[in-house]
Amino acid sequence: MLYPEGGGQPTDTGMVGKAKCSFVTKTAAGHVFHRLDQPVQPSSEVLVKVDWERRYDLMQQHSASHLVQYILEDMHQARYVSWRLTADTTERVTMTVAHAGLTKAELRAVDRRMNELIRARRACITRILHTKDEVDAYMQRTGCKNIPYPSKKKGPTRVVEIEGLEQWTQGCGGTHVTNLSELQLVKVLGGSVTKFGYRVDFVSGDRAIELLARRCDERAQVAAALGCSEAQVVPKAAKAHKENRELAASLAKMEAALHEVHTDRLVEAARGERALWHHFDGPMSGQWMAQLVDLFVQRREKQGDGDEGRALLLTSSLGQFVLYAPAVVLKAHGRAVVKAFGGRGGGRGKMHGRLAEGVGRVPEAMAILTAAMEKETKG
Repeated sequence: MLYPEGGGQPTDTGMVGKAKCSFVTKTAAGHVFHRLDQPVQPSSEVLVKVDWERRYDLMQQHSASHLVQYILEDMHQARYVSWRLTADTTERVTMTVAHAGLTKAELRAVDRRMNELIRARRACITRILHTKDEVDAYMQRTGCKNIPYPSKKKGPTRVVEIEGLEQWTQGCGGTHVTNLSELQLVKVLGGSVTKFGYRVDFVSGDRAIELLARRCDERAQVAAALGCSEAQVVPKAAKAHKENRELAASLAKMEAALHEVHTDRLVEAARGERALWHHFDGPMSGQWMAQLVDLFVQRREKQGDGDEGRALLLTSSLGQFVLYAPAVVLKAHGRAVVKAFGGRGGGRGKMHGRLAEGVGRVPEAMAILTAAMEKETKG
C-alpha cells in the first residue's frame, strides 16, 4: 500500500491506523518496515491511507523521468547514467546521461517531442514478467535490451513501457501514471556538463505548473523593482547590471585613490614615531584598514625603511580596529595591547576586531605598545 524508498523514488508517507507513517523501507530479504510515530497492535486490522498528493507528485516526476530518458536515448543515443528525485515539490528532477552535451536548440527539441507525446495521450504501461521466457519474448517483440530476469530473491521483473517508445523500455519498480496526459507537461529547465556526464534538469505536472506560477510572480516583482513592464525586464536588468559594474569599477578607483592619500599621511606621520595611532571618523571597515596597513608597509619598504621599528593602530567610528607591529612585538605584547583598549579580536601578521569599549582607553594601550616597541626593536 505504501511504497518503500527505492530505485531513486522517495518513500510514501501516510497513516497506518491512527499512527503517522513517515518512512517505509524494504530490506534485501524482502521485509518491509514502516516508521510510525506510535505503536500499532501486532496482527490487528488497520486502515492504511497514503498521502495521495505526495504520491501523485512522485508518480508524475518518476514517469516523466522515463519519458526524458527514452527521448534522450531515442533522439541523441544518450545512455542513462543516474537520476535524482526528492519529495520537495520546489526541487527540480535531474537526470545524468552519457553524452558530451546538448545545445539549447536540441534541448528545446527534446521538450517539444515529449510534450507532443503528452498531447497525444500515449499510454504509460507497467508490465510484470514472471519468467525468463517472458522477458526474452518481450525484448524480442519490442526491441528493448538489458531487461533483468526474474529471480527468487527479487521476484518477477517489472517494466515501464511508453507507447511508441517501447524499444527503450527499462525495468522499474516505482509508481507511475497510466497515461502521459496525466503529466500535463514536462519542462526541461536546462543542462550542464558534469564529471559524471551530461545532466538534464526538468519538472513535470503540478510541479511544473507551480514553478511557472512562481516565475511569473518573480518576473512581476522584478519588473516592479526596475520600474518597467514585464516585457522590458531582460533589457532593463542587463542595463542595470552594466551600470552597477561601471559604478563598482569607479568606486574601486576612488577607494584606491583614497588609500593612497591616507598611506601618504600615515607614512609622513610615522616619521620619528615608534608607535602611531590614527582614528578614522567614518565607517571604515576592518578590511579597508587592513588594506591600508599593507600599503603602509609596502610604501616604507620601497623607501628603504622596511617595517622594523614601527607599529600602527588604526580605529574607526564603525567600531573596528587593526593593530600592526613587528612580529616579535605582536606575538609577545599584541593581546595585552588589545586588552588594554578593550578590543575583541585576533589574527596573524596583524590583529583585527571590534572596539568593544570605544577609543577612550586607546592612549593607555598606546603607552604599552610604545614601551613594547622600545624593548623589542631598534630604530
